[in-house]
Amino acid sequence: MSNDYSTTALYDVLWADAELEKVVVEYDSVTLLLCESNGIRKRVVCRGHVGLELPGFWDEVIVECGDILGDDPFLVRCQTAIQERFRNTPPTTGNDDRNTNAFRLLKLTLVDGTVLKVAAARFESERV
Repeated sequence: MSNDYSTTALYDVLWADAELEKVVVEYDSVTLLLCESNGIRKRVVCRGHVGLELPGFWDEVIVECGDILGDDPFLVRCQTAIQERFRNTPPTTGNDDRNTNAFRLLKLTLVDGTVLKVAAARFESERV
């Protein structure tokens, strides 16, 4: 897997016209399996996730664009929910990435306007 949580880790993914084949949510990660328009399959792993949103999904799986953001209302909601629940002192978790308490947002927009958002501490991609 490549790089750390910075945007560079996902620059090698050809988001436009990629097909989102699978989304897997586990304790440590959210994993996206994509097939790029050139036929190359990529795995994107969002480690230390603190939120996932996919409102209004119907049947479209083609990606229009993807980006990593440092500021987004959903990211703020995730961080606020954690701070409020734990009175501004979240306990240590079983996930080292999550324990960094530094999060960014992966935002994928599908061609029908549906938006998938994953708030996480680190993002990695690899060819599969």
